[in-house]
Amino acid sequence: MSDSLKTPVVEAVPSEAQEVFFEQLKVYLARARAAAISAPAAVLLLAFIQSREVGWGRSLAWLILPLIFDFLTIYTSRCFERHPPELSRLNFWRYRQHLLHLCAGLAWGSAAWFFYIRGNVVGELLTYAFLAAVTASDVTFMSPFRTGFALFSTCIWLPVMALMLWVGDTFLLQLALGVIILLTVNNYYAWVANQQLLDGLRQTVRNRRLCQELALAREELHHANVDLEARNAALHEASEQLRSMALHDELTSTYNRRFLYDEMAKEIAMSNRYGTPTTLLLVDLDWFKRVNDRHGHLVGDAVLKEVVMLLQSRLRDTDTLSRFGGEEFVINLRMTSGADALILAERLRTLIEEHAFSSLPAGEHLTISIGVAECRAGDDIDRWLNRADSACYEAKSTGRNRVVLFHKQTPEKNGTAIGGNAQ
Repeated sequence: MSDSLKTPVVEAVPSEAQEVFFEQLKVYLARARAAAISAPAAVLLLAFIQSREVGWGRSLAWLILPLIFDFLTIYTSRCFERHPPELSRLNFWRYRQHLLHLCAGLAWGSAAWFFYIRGNVVGELLTYAFLAAVTASDVTFMSPFRTGFALFSTCIWLPVMALMLWVGDTFLLQLALGVIILLTVNNYYAWVANQQLLDGLRQTVRNRRLCQELALAREELHHANVDLEARNAALHEASEQLRSMALHDELTSTYNRRFLYDEMAKEIAMSNRYGTPTTLLLVDLDWFKRVNDRHGHLVGDAVLKEVVMLLQSRLRDTDTLSRFGGEEFVINLRMTSGADALILAERLRTLIEEHAFSSLPAGEHLTISIGVAECRAGDDIDRWLNRADSACYEAKSTGRNRVVLFHKQTPEKNGTAIGGNAQ
């Protein structure tokens, strides 16, 4: 079967109960290791004390038994810690540790037989006191699983009670009853500790899962925000493109008439408020229709673009060049008087006249006529633009390739003059 037809393996997500069980087992093994590390001290102490009565041979023989299972417990815990098992094998690890606790309990309980000397009541009571202390101390260590503690505590006292029954002494039988009570109390405490531990583990797992869910939600929200920002950026870019298209001439990439009117309104307001000078240049290409007729509209378009390039090369960053229509352009010169604008207009006229256009045959030149009009108090867009148009009309009607500054003797051109001569 090809790889493309194989069923993908989906890793199972553990449930809350499985996570709690894993944490419970981890604590169980960690505490068992801690108990196994500290246990040799008690083993050596009991063996040393009893060696005076029974000799080192029996003491050493018994000492080896609990140490073997302590070593196995430490080894098992280390393996679990370094290589956590799959969820399906957690029970195997739990039962193995239960078995080790069972064997350790029997090893500890066998001390009653190894150290038994008939008539040595003090030695017996000392052994029983040690075993009682070990049982009580392991309530906390083995509380993660009550079964583990029940096996350990029961197996500690089984050999002892067997010895008591075998000896048959009334005092020992009374002690056996006390052992049963001790086991009952210890297992009750183990149950209480187990419930407290499980409550804490459940809360820990729930908090961790909640944090994971919050982290996932935050990550999803982050991706959503990134996507939204990308869309907003695309929309903004599209909006800017539309705005640019709405305010620019498609052929020459200069500003269009709509932008020109907006700028003129702003300049009129600034001039009226602060009294700053601002001047318009209306540029008209002379005999441009002949260029289209002789060479075609593609050549005419190329000439218009080259004219725009030449005009912009002599303008400041604060000046704006707009295509007014056809072969007419308007230049808005901010903070510039009519006299200064006249000087610039003459430079522009000379620049166009002397330029050899790459799209025209050699020796064929192009000229422009420019009307100059400074903004006056009380002007509106139409009146100001009409004066610039009148000045340009005069330049064309008096021979073309000229620059004319609007003055009082210049007739206003708008079909009919507005009040005769300009005031």
